[in-house]
Amino acid sequence: MHAVGLLAESIALRNRDPALDATLQNLRQGVQSLQWMCNALLDLSRIEAGAVQARPQAVALAPLLREVATLLGESARTRGLVLRLRPPPASARVQADPMLLRQCVVNLVHNALRYTQRGGVLLAVRRRAGHWQVEVWDTGPGVAAEERERIFSPFTRSASARVADDAGYGLGLAVVARCAELMDAPLGLVSRLGRGSRFWLRLPPATSSAVVVAPTPATVARQGGLQGRCLVVEDDPQVAAGWQQLLQDWGVQVRCAADGAEALGWLEQGFTPQAIFCDQRLRSGESGFALLQRLQALCPDAALAMVSGEWDSPALRQAEEEGYLVLRKPVAPEQLHALLRQWLPDSSEDYKKNSC
Repeated sequence: MHAVGLLAESIALRNRDPALDATLQNLRQGVQSLQWMCNALLDLSRIEAGAVQARPQAVALAPLLREVATLLGESARTRGLVLRLRPPPASARVQADPMLLRQCVVNLVHNALRYTQRGGVLLAVRRRAGHWQVEVWDTGPGVAAEERERIFSPFTRSASARVADDAGYGLGLAVVARCAELMDAPLGLVSRLGRGSRFWLRLPPATSSAVVVAPTPATVARQGGLQGRCLVVEDDPQVAAGWQQLLQDWGVQVRCAADGAEALGWLEQGFTPQAIFCDQRLRSGESGFALLQRLQALCPDAALAMVSGEWDSPALRQAEEEGYLVLRKPVAPEQLHALLRQWLPDSSEDYKKNSC
C-alpha cells in the first residue's frame, strides 16, 4: 500500500493529458482512503489484542500540535479548506503517552477534514478545570444528539456525514476512543447540525519536569518546488522504487539503499543527504534505529525520520524519546511533500552549503 500511494502520486505528477486529471485525482483519493483504513484496522486490532499499553510521561503540547498541523496542512489545501492552529503556550505540558496522544490528534483532525465540505478546521488548546483540553473544531454537517455516542464505535458513521464525497469507513473515531481510554483521558463532542462540531480531549497537567518534545522540522516552511538531496533506506524494492520515482518527480536528488552497507557506500561516494528516511525493520536483520543514529553521526546537519509500519516497539519508543520524527507507513504523499518543503532548501545557494 505504501508503494502504491507513492507511485500513484508520481503518475499524477507526470500526467500531461487534462482528460485524465479527474480519473487520477479519484485514484489518489481512493489510495489515501485505503491507507487510512488499513492503518485504522491495524491500530484497532493491536489495541483490542492488548498489544498497546499507555506509558504516560510529560509531553509538550505546542510542538506536537505543530507537527500534526504540518502533516495534514497539505491535505486541507487539496480539499479547498483552511487548517488553522491556535498554539498553546510553551508552558502547556500534559501527562500522556506521546504516541497515543499524537494518534488521537491526527485522527481527530483527519476526521474533521474528511467531513468538512466548506470552511475549515481549527486545532486549539484551552485550560479547563486545571487540565489542558485539546480541541478540534470543524464547519462540517454536525452530529445528531442520538448519534454522538455510537460514532465512536468501529464502522459507524453519522447519518449527516454519509453525504461527504470521502465518507470513510467509520474507524478513525473508534481509534481515538480506544487511545483516549488507554490514557484515561476524557473524550467529548459538542455539535450542532448544519453548523459543525467540536471534539475535545482533556489531559492532566504534567507531573514531571522531564518533557518529551515531539520532533519538529529544522527550518521554516518555504514555498516553491523542491530541490536538495535525500537518502532513503528501504529494503522492499517496490517501495524503494516508489520513493525514487516520486522524489525525483518533485525535483529531489535521491539515493536508495537496501541496508546499512549500501547507505554508507553512497556517503563514501560523496553523496551528502540533507534528509534521511530509514525503515525501522530491515530484512538484513539490522536495526533501522541503530542505522539512523549512525547516519546522524556522519551527517549531523541532515534532517532524519524513522519510517515504520509498527505501532509500538522499543526501538520506536526510543526514537521518539530521543527526538526523532517517526512516520508510520503508509506515508501519505502530501504529508511527505509538506515535510520536505520544510527540510530542504529552496535556493541553489542553500543547496550548495548543506553537506555532511
